[in-house]
Amino acid sequence: MTAPETVAITPNQHRRAVNLLASMILDHHYAQHRSAVQSGEQPPTPA
Repeated sequence: MTAPETVAITPNQHRRAVNLLASMILDHHYAQHRSAVQSGEQPPTPA
């Protein structure tokens, strides 16, 4: 077994990955929030 090569990530790529991850989390949170509001439940308090 050979060790996998370490991939160098530029700051620009890192920032893009972080933004993508954050947008996925926010989309998931707001999707839950919208479904809760539509069903008439009390919306969760934002952290």
